[in-house]
Amino acid sequence: MNRSFAILGLSTFSQRAATSLFSLGATVLAIDSDESLIQQISDEVTRAVCADVRHRDVLRSLGVLDCDVVILGLRHHFDLTVLAVRFLVQSGVKNIIAQVDSLDELEAIRAVGATHAVFPERDAADRLVKEFALPGLMDRIALSKDIGLVEIPCPKEFAGKSILELNVRQRFQVTIIGIRSATGEKGEIKITPPPSTVLNANDLLILIGDVQHMAAFLAKFPNPNTT
Repeated sequence: MNRSFAILGLSTFSQRAATSLFSLGATVLAIDSDESLIQQISDEVTRAVCADVRHRDVLRSLGVLDCDVVILGLRHHFDLTVLAVRFLVQSGVKNIIAQVDSLDELEAIRAVGATHAVFPERDAADRLVKEFALPGLMDRIALSKDIGLVEIPCPKEFAGKSILELNVRQRFQVTIIGIRSATGEKGEIKITPPPSTVLNANDLLILIGDVQHMAAFLAKFPNPNTT
């Protein structure tokens, strides 16, 4: 992964995001005003800086505005999160992820320009409910921390070619396990498509693979909807 990330505020969520992104090869800049948190994470990110994220000049000088993605983990400081999002949007940052603590905050932060909002408690509860409500299904699709499952638009380089011709598994160590077809019934998914299947430019590909190989594949063929 060759993308750069700035983490503003080290909540439990944003700390985990920072260290996981760094482990996948991303450039990660972590900023927090708590020196103890910076010391804890300093060996697990590219750069860790003790600074007050309220100071816009500090963010500029540290290169936050040049990062591909900015993640805000300013939990319990929603007013500061809103101001930071507005500043980042005005400065041209295209991908802004903000942690929120309520549905009202989620709606508000989207309104001021955040591209993604993360509500950890709600998301964790949703996963837990699904696990217990559909245990058979979850047993079949649960993946380890080392395995990734993603759905991406068909890369333009793949359109018009068969799975056999592309040889994705051998070239990139990821496997196409399904295709959400652009033709036929809307939303129809073809599971374990045969090697002779020719990919359409409007197809969505469901891929599985080791997270390291998946990260490398996504860096080479990024999703145009997230860049």
